[in-house]
Amino acid sequence: MHKRLKVICLLPVALMVLLPVSAKTTFALDPFPKEAGFSGFVQPGVGYLNIKSNLVAKAGGSDLSNSQISSLGNKADSESTAIFTLPFKLAYTFDSLRTQIFLGSQLEDLARFDLVQKLGVMHDLGGIGVVEAGVLFSTFPTEVWQDPYVVNAPRQETDRSSLGVQFTLDKAFGSNFELQYSYRDIEFDRELSGQSPSLGLSLADQKLLDRNRKAHKATVLYHYRLSEKQRLTPSFSYSVDDGEGDAISGSGYFAQLTYFYSDDPVTLILNAGFGASEADARNPIFNKTEESDHLALSAAIYYKNPWGWQFFDSKPLQLTLSGAYGQADSNINFYYQEVSLLSAGVLARW
Repeated sequence: MHKRLKVICLLPVALMVLLPVSAKTTFALDPFPKEAGFSGFVQPGVGYLNIKSNLVAKAGGSDLSNSQISSLGNKADSESTAIFTLPFKLAYTFDSLRTQIFLGSQLEDLARFDLVQKLGVMHDLGGIGVVEAGVLFSTFPTEVWQDPYVVNAPRQETDRSSLGVQFTLDKAFGSNFELQYSYRDIEFDRELSGQSPSLGLSLADQKLLDRNRKAHKATVLYHYRLSEKQRLTPSFSYSVDDGEGDAISGSGYFAQLTYFYSDDPVTLILNAGFGASEADARNPIFNKTEESDHLALSAAIYYKNPWGWQFFDSKPLQLTLSGAYGQADSNINFYYQEVSLLSAGVLARW
């Protein structure tokens, strides 16, 4: 599986804590408002991020790995940075109360430091379910290394961009199932993987490392109500990474369990997930086919402020605190990744 895709598997739940409860109150599509017109949320937050990765150079101007490395056999050094997040959603619901258009952030893309916005439409099809379709596009500056395998010399950065679509069917045919599918075309301005003269790779082997790709991901979720205040949502995702380079293309899965508790004034969200991925072909640098195991844990608490504070006539603000940990343990040390996150913020809903 492509190494960038691995970051999705690494933290699909850990970065979920950066998104507001209003966006995924029961981890299903948002219910339609009771009145037509504009609605949405904004959740500014600050946090501390610690990451080990040889693959991502910068996100939002912050350095996330060393520009120069001395060996391809080692795990990445730890890098820490302060972060600022601003997840939001702006929606307009039509008079029928069955159709809505919206613009907002996607949680799984935050996990790879590639903030993609979604412009879409949601429509209630009655007994078939609620369908959502949208276009995914990059807005957040993310840089990776032109050739991540350069040793004992500074590595150069390059931009990564993506464009795709996502489809969701919630309450499928009157059930508690939710089905999702996404497609993304991810491109690099300068893809030079494996072209360092010190590696001595043939053109054919260099081609095996090409990171330009088309990514497919299918997810099934089931929303189970334990009580009026508690929800449990298991989910399973399967990803296929169809890249230009066979050594970094592949497939993988990720299973997740989400526990949700809500009572005035506290909301609690707990997540735990695990998965695995495997590349399609032997990596010509390390002479083995890469395999990885993935783990992600997170917790978030939302507390409605007792003073009734509001922001531009919003509902009472909620104070948020969250923490997350994720790990991708590869059979190739160079691709090992680890992330820890602690963040706090304020949620305003309309």
